[in-house]
Order: sequence, then structure tokens, then C-alpha cells
Amino acid sequence: PKYSLQHVIYEAQTMRSKYSILRYDPTTDQFTSYYYKHERWVTGCYKLMHSLSALTVLLRTIFPKRFTPNSPEFVMGVSSGDYPAMTDQECLYRDQDEPCDLSGGLKAPVLHFGSVFRKAMFPNMIAMPMPGEHLDCFVKWSISKEVCAQFQPIE
Repeated sequence: PKYSLQHVIYEAQTMRSKYSILRYDPTTDQFTSYYYKHERWVTGCYKLMHSLSALTVLLRTIFPKRFTPNSPEFVMGVSSGDYPAMTDQECLYRDQDEPCDLSGGLKAPVLHFGSVFRKAMFPNMIAMPMPGEHLDCFVKWSISKEVCAQFQPIE
């Protein structure tokens, strides 16, 4: 399903912090990240910045034909941190087996770099590698097809 910038902006309301909108502008051939100025800037935001930087490298490496000056605009939601900083804390405390939002409307995907919930409480949240060693090794693999030393078998 297609989603729009409005859907991505709406997802910002579901997060307390550590959420950014990543936009690719083909007229400048650049990625830009937008962070809501009223959201708290917490130490986990450094993980978000690292994740955004790595994600832009991954997108250009894995999908080189998609991100060119002749491509359409691209936008997506990205969050990061040790855990997703959701605004609906009440739903989290109930620990249900169903999603927190039962509206059934179209949701923009949110790539979350870090730990996610075991249950699909937010089905549009997609687990991504943990920022730091795991994500850096993922980037290294995408560029050079080399496995990082820390993930090599011990001989």
C-alpha cells in the first residue's frame, strides 16, 4: 500500500522522542532528516542520528537506481533507541495480544533501530539492527560483502 508524507507525519504523534522523518529530495539528490522541535532531545537521539546516517548509506548502496535525480521523492519514519518511546504508555502497560491502535487505517512504516516489542503492538514498526556494532557491520557487509571481525567464527 502507498502512504504519504501526511501518514509519516502522523506517526510522529505516536512517539515521545527519538523519531525522525527521512526525506529524499531528487532535485538536490540529498537525504534530509526532520526532528520535531517540541520532542525531547534525549541521549538516545544520538543513536537515532547514527541510524539515519547508516540508513542513507544502506539505501544508496542497496537501491542505487531508486535514489537518483530522476527518481520520485521518498519519505519514511525512523526511530531508534533501546526501546521504542511510544506515547500510548497505557496500552503498553495493559500488555495485550492485539495492536494498540485498532483503527485499521493506513499506517506508514516506521523503521526502528533498536529493541522492539515481542508482540505486534505497533504492527507498522519494523525491527532493524541495533545502532552501533550491529548496524555498522550491516553497512560494512552491504558495501564490501565482508563480515566484521567480531562476528567471525573463533578458530
